Parts: sequence; C-alpha cells; structure tokens
Amino acid sequence: MIRAHEGLDQPWDNTGLHQLLKELDTVPTRRVVLAATGTVLTTLAWQSLAAPRPRLTAPGKPTTAVPPSALQIVDSLVAAAQAADDREGSSARQTIRMSIPVIVRLLQEGEYSPETGAHLARSLAQICQTLAFMHHEELAAGASQRLYLMALRAAHAASDRALVASILALMSGQAADHGQAADAVQLAAAATEAAAHSAPSVRALVAARKAIAHASARELDAFESSIDDSNRFFEQAAHQVGAPSWAGYADRTELDAIAGRGLVLLAAKRTADPLIALPRAAELLQARAQTPLGGDHQRSALRHGALYSLAQARLGNLDTAVDAAETALTRLPTVASTRSMMLLRELASVLSQHSSAFPRARAIVYEVHDHCQRLRLR
Repeated sequence: MIRAHEGLDQPWDNTGLHQLLKELDTVPTRRVVLAATGTVLTTLAWQSLAAPRPRLTAPGKPTTAVPPSALQIVDSLVAAAQAADDREGSSARQTIRMSIPVIVRLLQEGEYSPETGAHLARSLAQICQTLAFMHHEELAAGASQRLYLMALRAAHAASDRALVASILALMSGQAADHGQAADAVQLAAAATEAAAHSAPSVRALVAARKAIAHASARELDAFESSIDDSNRFFEQAAHQVGAPSWAGYADRTELDAIAGRGLVLLAAKRTADPLIALPRAAELLQARAQTPLGGDHQRSALRHGALYSLAQARLGNLDTAVDAAETALTRLPTVASTRSMMLLRELASVLSQHSSAFPRARAIVYEVHDHCQRLRLR
C-alpha cells in the first residue's frame, strides 16, 4: 500500500524519468494506491512548470532502432485509447494498459533522436492521462492520481506545455470531485500557467475546467470569470494554428456542458440561487445530453445527461427529467462510468419523492437501483 505520490520525488531529468518508467507497468493493479492531497500533490504540479526539460536518451546501450513505423503504431495506440474513452468510458482500461509496456520498452531500449524521444514521451503521457481518467471514473482515486503524475512527468519530458496543462486541469477536476477544493484551485492555477502560450482551444478547455475548481471552492465570481475566459478563447480558436489534435474535443457543446456541470455544483452548494443557476445549467447541458446514441462523446453524454436530468428534476420538470434519464440509461452498459451511475443514483433519490404519483419516475428509480446492484454500489 502506497500513497499516489510516493517514489515520485525523482529528479526532473533523464535519469529520474527512466527510474519512474521501471515501475510504471505495475502501478495500477498490483498495489493499493491511496490518493494524496495538499502540498505533496500541488508541489509536484508546480515543479513540472519550473524544471528544465531533459534531453531524452535511452539509459543504457540501445538494443533496437525506433523507425517511423514504430511511431505510427504508437500513435495508433494513443488514438485508439482516446476513442475508447470517448465512446465506451472506462470499460477498455485493462486493454489499454497493455500498450504502456510497448512505449516504455522503446524509451528504455531504443535508439532514437531527441525529437523521437519527445514523441514517445508525449504518447506515453497521453496514454497515462487517458487511463488516469478511466480509473477516476471507476472511483480508483489513488491509481488515477498516480497515473496522472506519471503522465505529468512524461509530458514534461516531451516539453509539451499544452499537454502538461491538460493533465493538470484533469487533476484539478479530480480534486474537485473528491471535495479537495483548495487543491483543485491550486492545480487549476498551475494548468492556466502551463497553457499560457498554447493554442486557444487548449486555453478554452483549461479555463472551463478551472471554472469547476472555483465552483467546488464556492467562488462564484471566479467561476464566471473562468467561463468568460473559456468563451473568449473558444472564439479565437477558429483562427488558431498548430493546435494539438486532442484539443478538438473541446467543441462548443463540450465547453457548454462543463459550464453547466459547474452551475449544478454551485446550486448544490447554495453558492448560486438554484432557481437561476439550474435553468441556465439545463440549457448548457442539453445539447450534450441529447448526443445521438452510438456515436462519439458517449461517455461525456452519459455523465452530462445524468446532470441534465438531475437539474430538471430539481426544477420540478419531471417529464423532461425522466426523458433525459431514459436516454442516459440507454447508453448503459455500452458506456462504463461508475461516477455517472452515482449521479443517476442521486437523481433516483430525487425522483423517488414523486414516484407514488408519477409512474414514469418510479420506473427510473427501479432501473437505476438495478444498475447500482450490478455495480455493487450502495
């Protein structure tokens, strides 16, 4: 049993990176990993911005070349992992883990230029980031956090500040989900600094996720300011050049959904008037909640569909809430997301208050209860 940050206090250089690569393959499944909080976590985040980029080379005598075809294979693994997360949620996480040793072996044993080394490190960071999010969706907080920290090391080694910003922003969201508001705000601030010279689409996504951190901290003005920043950067994105491919995920629908999620959180914390925040949240969440079944963005549609239904239920719009809940439940079991299932369980609790007079609500309560039993959620 270890804490998520234990053993990661290695130098931010080539030697330190390779030392961490030795254990990367064993972390999520062979140990019980406990989440870290406070300065032990945020210090690593700020260090990632201050440390110089290492010159990547294999630690010993290379045993194999790294041809362009190897990079193409690695790129396909990264794209497949991201697509699986987008369409299926966390269900593919064990399969995706199997791609990590491929990239680690190339980094540790390959003969490559600094540019190729950076390419491999960037790919490893993206795989670890995707896996970290999947573990977070399945409530494995410590393993998720450790994978994020590994991803942060790899992104730093690749000198990819946009990817560093993305990882830090997701770490901030994880902290917010676990009620660690101070950590969430610190990590969001580090993400904002890392993204300062990135493409507008990256900055728009980071600003939207920063808004979630401020919502968790009950900072309404800072939340609104972050949403304004996100919208402003998104307007600039139409003219951007050199944006990373993964930033294309941050379309208008997704950014609105993130803002809607923050408003639901603010309403729940009574930081914003629910009668004002929830209608606005529902409007922002609606497009993602109504994403067609079977296409892209299914995992996001499940989560934000559950939030949309919850917002409508709390407003007393029961027919709309049930319609949205039915759509969200239809995405199961194709999409695995225990965290979204917990949102639906919260929704069922609200709907149960009306189930005696509203049969459609009663049916949703029973179906959610059935899914929770299958997942052994109490």
